[in-house]
Amino acid sequence: MDILDKILDLIEKKYKIFVIIIFSLILLFSSYLVTKYFSSGEILKKSLSLSGGYLISFNNPGIELNDIKYALKYINSSGNVYSSGNIIYIESEHKIDTNQLVSALYELYKVNISESSISTYEYSSSVGNIIFNQFVQFLIIAIILSSIAISIRYRKKEVSIILISTLLFDYLAVISILSMLDYPISSIGFIALFLIIGFAIDNNVVLATNMIKETDLTFKERARKSFRIGLLMEAIIAIIAIFLYILVPSLQVKEFSLILIIATLIDTYYYIFGNIPLYKLLLFREEKKEDHTSTTASTTQ
Repeated sequence: MDILDKILDLIEKKYKIFVIIIFSLILLFSSYLVTKYFSSGEILKKSLSLSGGYLISFNNPGIELNDIKYALKYINSSGNVYSSGNIIYIESEHKIDTNQLVSALYELYKVNISESSISTYEYSSSVGNIIFNQFVQFLIIAIILSSIAISIRYRKKEVSIILISTLLFDYLAVISILSMLDYPISSIGFIALFLIIGFAIDNNVVLATNMIKETDLTFKERARKSFRIGLLMEAIIAIIAIFLYILVPSLQVKEFSLILIIATLIDTYYYIFGNIPLYKLLLFREEKKEDHTSTTASTTQ
């Protein structure tokens, strides 16, 4: 018996416990996000491009990031300093006087920076609010339309319930983890969050097709048939995202790939210990009783 059989046997025997754990986690994630919202006024930390502020960039003249931070303090300013490739970035909620910064860097470290090489961008917080509101609206509409389409396709309300629970768990878990990490989300991050809908639905379609259509197979046989395909889909996305995160220095790409990595791990967990137990609970919980009844009748005859 391989590990897959052991997992499916465990799910078949303890499916109610797995369902209780899943919905306990949904309640836990929901409670955390509600508490976070009322304590801090926001669920996710927004990046500068969404929250509003200023971004300064210039080519690295051969100076340490800590030296730039000290130079900012020297001119009574502050900001988040980081680099990507050979470019240094300074994010700040308030406008920084670049003339003073250039003078401070020369005075402190004898570093010459041409003011013409410094770029300053201003971001409005209203743009971030629009993006966030549209994301929430699109997410609600996507879940409703997806549930209706799945319900029409399979003509079983249980499949729609499982799809909704999948999207609910995935989003609550991913957003909770990003919130705990205090990870700043930009518009790129919201695009990555949209993609969760795609692979969550794909996996559900594969699983639902086998669970509903393969009427000559037992629950375990149907789950096994879907299992490898579902995990392969998740693994491909995760591997691509990991390579992107490691190989591409762009901060936007790293944000995009990090969210995908977290999302695929969460969805893989739910696929195994949420989706399959829910199908057992909603559609196949009478299977053992029927088998036992058939066995008893055969023995009597």
